[in-house]
Amino acid sequence: MPQSQDSEGEIKLMGTVVAISGIDLLKTFLNVSAYQHDEIMWRVFLHLTFVVSGVLFALMDRLASHKAANGGTAPQAAAH
Repeated sequence: MPQSQDSEGEIKLMGTVVAISGIDLLKTFLNVSAYQHDEIMWRVFLHLTFVVSGVLFALMDRLASHKAANGGTAPQAAAH
């Protein structure tokens, strides 16, 4: 079952936020002498928070679409 339009838009939005954060972090690294160590640390931490949130959101969406495609049942482990 394909992703809903809402979740696809939300994932694209999260990707955009991560990209903007990454560009801002790159600007920080290109002019590192203008920032204090603590400020750089917080910018990296904030960017990583966005990245992890985006990955977890996409994973939850994938699991939800997989569950919906299987008629509401949890994914089964592969038989060996």
